[in-house]
Amino acid sequence: MGWVDLGRGIPFCDVLSQDHTVLLCYVSLPAPLNPDRKPQGGLRNSRDIAVINGCIKYVEFDRAV
Repeated sequence: MGWVDLGRGIPFCDVLSQDHTVLLCYVSLPAPLNPDRKPQGGLRNSRDIAVINGCIKYVEFDRAV
């Protein structure tokens, strides 16, 4: 199971562990392409992730205003 924070990264928790231990792993997202630009409407309007064929795909886009 994973939770997504579009500003920081993705913490994963192995809820199916056979030895009943909780293991948390963290994957950082890349730094913004243009760190000086403030996204209009928050990060949900400029970053996204998807899981496709078992791989995490990350995109960042810039909407022309």
